[in-house]
Amino acid sequence: GTGTENIYADRSGGVDAAYDWNLYFNAEQNFYVSGPRITALSDNILNGGGASMGFLPGPNASYLRFLENQDEDRIAYVYGSYPKTMPVSTVVELSVGMPLVYSGQEVGWGLGMSNYDQRRRGVINWNYGGQSLLQPHYQKLAQIRKQFAPFWTQQQMKVATGNISTLAHTRPLADLNGILLTNFDSNPQTSTITLSDASNVFFAGGVQNGLTYYASDVYNDTVYNVVFASGTAALTVTLPAYGSAVLVLADTTYSLTLPPILDVREIPSTRPREYVLEQNYPNPFNPYTKIELAVPRYGPVTLTVYNILGQEIATLVND
Repeated sequence: GTGTENIYADRSGGVDAAYDWNLYFNAEQNFYVSGPRITALSDNILNGGGASMGFLPGPNASYLRFLENQDEDRIAYVYGSYPKTMPVSTVVELSVGMPLVYSGQEVGWGLGMSNYDQRRRGVINWNYGGQSLLQPHYQKLAQIRKQFAPFWTQQQMKVATGNISTLAHTRPLADLNGILLTNFDSNPQTSTITLSDASNVFFAGGVQNGLTYYASDVYNDTVYNVVFASGTAALTVTLPAYGSAVLVLADTTYSLTLPPILDVREIPSTRPREYVLEQNYPNPFNPYTKIELAVPRYGPVTLTVYNILGQEIATLVND
């Protein structure tokens, strides 16, 4: 809101990043209630800039973009669906700003759970129902941010798709450009976008008309050939239901390099969980025996030997 921009350090404030509550309340939270509210999402991602970025806090400051956090409900629960979260998260996590994926979001934690506090702050089951669908999705988004520089910048522009169910943004960076395409419909949708070097400086010195460039869809591991004529080119992409395409436009092809995901597993603890007094060995014995015990926490421990009459013979441990 007006005035809060001054909290950013680049504008003499005290913080380098701040939660983008306008995006959450105005566009994400009620996205599917009367929608999909695609225009509202784009306007808030671009901070009211229309087709291009509006106010920016500065080169060293960031909007903290999020779909959920510890004080808000789980987005899979709000949307009532795992797939519906995917195109919105693609836009949010790959747009200008610092992305936040709240722990458990990548397995759809919360969908179908009735307890509010358990949903937002409960102990997470990492094998939850959305894991197989969402975990690869979020891994791709994180790796795309890491691997491709256009998604680190503060440049972003909206591009018309000719389809009311889809949204397209470019992340222009000379010689290596990002393109986001998302489908918010429950059916496959085809969109054609016009790439114009007049509004997006795609290549240093401008595009070469007639030369074949490559739009590598690093999300889906597909490549489209792009040829400019008079500085413009058409790109047609068909997206599955609630699907995304994340393309890198360059004079060569690119692919995503995904590291392995660690297994979710229980790490056995060597710390005892209860008091244990083992049978001594050897038994009977002469002249010595071995007695093993385990305690689950630090505290006073006494080990005393009695005879069969109940008389105390010796105290071996008192510490």
